[in-house]
Amino acid sequence: MINISRAGLPMSSDTLAYILKLLATGESDTVEFKSSFDREALETVAAFANSSGGTLLVGVTDAALVKGVTLGKETLNEWLGQIKSSTSPSIIPDIEALELGGKIIVVVTTPPFPVKPVAFKGKYFRRTASSNHQMPLSQIADMYLQSLQISWDSYSHDRAGLDDLDVQQITEFIAEVNYNRKELADFMAAQGYAEHFDAGLASTNNIAFMPLPE
Repeated sequence: MINISRAGLPMSSDTLAYILKLLATGESDTVEFKSSFDREALETVAAFANSSGGTLLVGVTDAALVKGVTLGKETLNEWLGQIKSSTSPSIIPDIEALELGGKIIVVVTTPPFPVKPVAFKGKYFRRTASSNHQMPLSQIADMYLQSLQISWDSYSHDRAGLDDLDVQQITEFIAEVNYNRKELADFMAAQGYAEHFDAGLASTNNIAFMPLPE
């Protein structure tokens, strides 16, 4: 989202307090200062997306001095386009231009991306302390698996074979699953939410009125 309505206008007291707090605290794992919107700024946005999210202040030096930036009519749209085109999956952060001490700074707020990792020009970065670090292949793979909620027990076990499987436990597990599935099917049919057919169970229009758990 782009918001330039505050550029040249006084900030609210809450927004001013927030910006001043970021400047006083300095760079961290969730805060970065950049004098200009360059490649490192784009890299930082991707790193924030792969971590816990963060705020990028453009127009501020590493020493937290407000330098300001010059914005044209389409500058923020161009910056947003650069972020979208250089990241995969594409990131669309919130971008806002604010006036502080007579100078314009741009606040780029990036939430953690739900499907990680996010690539920046084919490379993957993560935020650690106040720096961006390129991720090794093992970390990229782990982050991808965690993002898909694939747990440790989904990995293959190199030292186990078919002879190690407990056939009785597997048979009991399958029987329990099938029993519970039959109970559910009978319940759905009894309530009028489904009907039994030779090919299996089919839902009825009445399923639209089935109460959902709160």
